[in-house]
Amino acid sequence: MARRALVETGQLDSPLQLKGRRIDVNPVNFAGFYLEKVLNTAGLTFDDITIEDTPASAQLEALEKGSLDLVNAQEPWVTRMLQAGGAVLWMPAQQVIPDFQIAVILYGPTLLDENPDAGRRFMVAYLKAVRQLNEGKTERNLDILAEHTELDREFLRQACWPSFRDDGRINVQSVLDFQVWAVEKRYLDRQVTEDQFWDPSFVEYANEVLGSPSQ
Repeated sequence: MARRALVETGQLDSPLQLKGRRIDVNPVNFAGFYLEKVLNTAGLTFDDITIEDTPASAQLEALEKGSLDLVNAQEPWVTRMLQAGGAVLWMPAQQVIPDFQIAVILYGPTLLDENPDAGRRFMVAYLKAVRQLNEGKTERNLDILAEHTELDREFLRQACWPSFRDDGRINVQSVLDFQVWAVEKRYLDRQVTEDQFWDPSFVEYANEVLGSPSQ
């Protein structure tokens, strides 16, 4: 999200114009990975910007006052900023790192080794819920989200809902790419292999129970 005035006056027409900007972003997670890719397209690095750390609840005011130029924002803050009018969507992450694996479900020793049946049953329930969510902004989904998020239904209609894969599989390559970057930045000591972080048996079981998403 970017300060509206910067976008409307053409001051962010190119990634090169990020030089010297004050950007609120966590540099060590996927947001930092995304931002550095944008910067690199213009031959810039983190050294060419000022990285800020502002609470999400204060980011809009900071943008409006000019103490921030851009922020990495997620819902519900994206829609709140758009409704307030002081910020605009500048460059979606999907445009820079398409199909990136932003989050995963982690199983520990209890579900992996001691009680894998519980892990399988959980995954069935999880994917069932995912497939319902992926039906979109249905009345039922709006009812459920409004109850548990305490957000207004009309707000939820306008918000951008996250994307989940119906079959529960992950984008392994994006995880590997992120690790390469994180090791280079010294955020990680070493990379882990696909076999070490991805066990497809649970989603395979759930898809057998529920049927493939295409059915």
